Amino acid sequence: LLQIGVSYNKSITAAQTKAEEAPVDADGFKVEITNSDLNYNKTFTYNTGEPLSVELPVATYKVYAHSDLEKQTYMTEPYYGQEQSIEIKAQQTVDVNMLCKMENTKIALVYATDFLSTFSKCQITIAAGNCVRDFSYDKSVNKDVQNPAPEYWMLEEGVTTIRVTAFGWTAEGNVPVSQSYDYHKEDNSAYKGSDAITFTMRPTANNSGSTTIGVEVELFEEVEGDTVEVPVEGEETGGGETDPEEPENPDPGTGELTMEVPEDIVFSIKDETI
Repeated sequence: LLQIGVSYNKSITAAQTKAEEAPVDADGFKVEITNSDLNYNKTFTYNTGEPLSVELPVATYKVYAHSDLEKQTYMTEPYYGQEQSIEIKAQQTVDVNMLCKMENTKIALVYATDFLSTFSKCQITIAAGNCVRDFSYDKSVNKDVQNPAPEYWMLEEGVTTIRVTAFGWTAEGNVPVSQSYDYHKEDNSAYKGSDAITFTMRPTANNSGSTTIGVEVELFEEVEGDTVEVPVEGEETGGGETDPEEPENPDPGTGELTMEVPEDIVFSIKDETI
């Protein structure tokens, strides 16, 4: 008899939103059970309040529980998943609790009020490994600039640096300005699923006192079951007054930003053999 008890910590929600949010339900999640040697590959749907019971031959199986969503590089909601290797023995019942964690990384871009009043137009690129997204606004086209809706990126393994590159035009004088920064964790570890990063664009001054583009970065990650804010170090990689290419159709983006990272999800699977 194998019994595994797994708990989950809600601090990831409290630490990042500082507000109450509805609980996340695992109802409808998919559970894949596979064994290549036995050519066994079946997918089940988990229903809340109804333990999933599956009769299996004696063997070791890979069990993967995940959101009932198509996994994509860029998503508008989190993708949860967790995988375990489960050994089934004769005449034994195996109880397994699956703890599903967010597999993607939350990316949020915020335009501070003073940034919008300082720069009438801006193009911003955020790049993390193979993930690259462009954002822009132009107040001559739309004065009511909104923060882009947060996204969830499925990062490749080993991404340690996120680059933010911005081209802006000042409201006074229409002076073109560019700035680029590389950001990495203080310990230089890789960004990963369950990380949540907010980039807040703000005006700042360079060494000569001229107005340029600044970025404030806030990162939360899960560390040993707790959610903590992790120091991020930035390195200026270039910038100054420049002549950036005009955007053809700048898009101010839609949706209100809410820095919410849903809590981890827990449900149970009961495997029975006779």
